[in-house]
Amino acid sequence: MGLPLLFPERTRRVDINEFRTQFRLIHRVTTESVGLEHENLAIQEALSHHSLQLPCRGSATVSVESGEVELVSIHPEWGERWKVDRVVRSRRALPLDWWDADETTLRVGVSGLVRVDFVRPHILDDTGTTLRDDEVEPVCHLAAHFLLAQLSNEYMRKRQSSLTADAVNWDGQNVSYFVKSQDEMRRYQAYINLRYRPGSARADWDSRSRTGRSYIFRDGRYE
Repeated sequence: MGLPLLFPERTRRVDINEFRTQFRLIHRVTTESVGLEHENLAIQEALSHHSLQLPCRGSATVSVESGEVELVSIHPEWGERWKVDRVVRSRRALPLDWWDADETTLRVGVSGLVRVDFVRPHILDDTGTTLRDDEVEPVCHLAAHFLLAQLSNEYMRKRQSSLTADAVNWDGQNVSYFVKSQDEMRRYQAYINLRYRPGSARADWDSRSRTGRSYIFRDGRYE
C-alpha cells in the first residue's frame, strides 16, 4: 500500500516556455541562426547533465509484504534512470546489504512500513519542473554552454586550409563560441561548488548513536 509522497513532485512556477525565455537571454544567439532543434537538444543535455550532478529526490512510504515491493507502487512513473537511494525503517537507514533493487522490484530484509528515498532525472515541460528555484538559472547557463559548444563545432567543420576571408571569419567564430561556452560552464560549476561546500559535515537525522544518545552527526560509516 503506497502513501502520498513526502516531497512535492514539481513546482509549477517555471515551465519550459519561461525557462526558454531565460535561456535565450543568457545565450544571446538569434533563434534563426541556431534553430529550435539545437535549443531543445541543448536543454535536454543540460537536464541530463544536471540530473547526474544534483538529481531530483523523492520519498514515499510503502508497506513491505513478502520482502518485496513493486517500484511502480512507490511511484507510478517509475522508469529508466530512477534509483532507490535509501530505505528507512523506524527512523534508521537500513544497511545496504539489507535491501536490493533491480529495474522493477525492491527487495527488503524486513517487513512492515518503510520509507523509500529515491532519485530520478529532472523534468521540465509545459506543466512545470522538478528543478528548485535556485537551480533554474544555473541550468540555463549549462544549456547555454551546450548550445554554444554546438555552434563552435559547426564553425570548426567550416575551417579551410586556404587563407580566405571566410576561413578567417569561421576560425574566429569557432574560437569565440568555444570561449563563451566555457564561460557558461564556469558559471554553472560555481553553483555546483556552492551546493557542495568543501569542509561541511553531513547531518543524518535518521541515525542514532550506539550509545543511545541523540547526536546530530551520524555514528559509523556513511551509506
